[in-house]
Parts: sequence; structure tokens; C-alpha cells
Amino acid sequence: MQWEEDPFVVQRGPRFEEPATIIRMVTESVDDLPRPLIDNCKIFQEWVENGRN
Repeated sequence: MQWEEDPFVVQRGPRFEEPATIIRMVTESVDDLPRPLIDNCKIFQEWVENGRN
């Protein structure tokens, strides 16, 4: 797995499912995240503003 400097950027590697599980859990519960996490992520901001559940 290779992490980049931009947030939420990762390339698939042989153990990709390990972080992918966490990412899925976070994205599936975006409405329950603390507001500072939403405010600092463009994708989450758009989801919240557009009513994505």
C-alpha cells in the first residue's frame, strides 16, 4: 500500500482490504462523524449538503 500526501488517497496493494474496511465503515456512517471531520473533507461536505446517506 502506498499513501500519498493528499488525504484519502491510497493505491491498492496486497493488503488493501485492511484499510478499505475502515474507509467503508467511515463513509457508511458519515452522518455520525464529528463536525470537524466533515468540515475538513470536501467529499463529506458534499455528501452532507446533498443529503447522501
